[in-house]
Amino acid sequence: MARHPQRDHGPVVWRSGDGVVFKDKVVLNVETVLLAKPERIELVSKENLEQCIAHMSKGGGSSWSDWLTEIPGRLTVGECPNAPLDYTLFDYLNISREWQIPTGVCQDDVFKIKASPQDYYRIEEGGPWINASGDIEQAATGKLPCNIEGCFKGQLVMRFTGESGVSTVHAVGTYFEFRAPEHGAIVVMINDDSWNDNVFKVESGLEHHTSIEYSPVNK
Repeated sequence: MARHPQRDHGPVVWRSGDGVVFKDKVVLNVETVLLAKPERIELVSKENLEQCIAHMSKGGGSSWSDWLTEIPGRLTVGECPNAPLDYTLFDYLNISREWQIPTGVCQDDVFKIKASPQDYYRIEEGGPWINASGDIEQAATGKLPCNIEGCFKGQLVMRFTGESGVSTVHAVGTYFEFRAPEHGAIVVMINDDSWNDNVFKVESGLEHHTSIEYSPVNK
């Protein structure tokens, strides 16, 4: 079936000479899924022929279009929607905001989070200079994002949220390893609930900046 794009005062659609119409977004989604795993092409081509024959014998209807629309979801069910965390991501910590540096992860990805230990900041006026390990003199309280044993105020912490919707918060400090129990996403922040008095240390005119690294753990 030959096809060509035509614009009808809205999204581009794919038309054929026999009146069959598919929206361009639907076609693009299907092509993306097939190109990701070419071995799927033979199966989908066979099913497409069956849908075409059924459509022509019935004289039309929406079942062919409906079948095409649901293909991406059917072929990718259970697959991770994110690229595996098999690379190293570098960024810098913002100590004046909440959750940041979002990154998708896949189930069973094993990765480490590292923060530069030589960079210092202060989370309250007149308070001690601390690094991502936090202020070990201030145990976490119920108001802080991470308030379990081992969490300290000002410490770098991570939140993992899975596809199930369940979130867990973990103490990171300057180094932490984690295995993702399901597909999901991670974010980090310092364990604090006020931001207006947070400042990085300045030495010899140079301001400290805590670097953050996400990278895979060699299995």
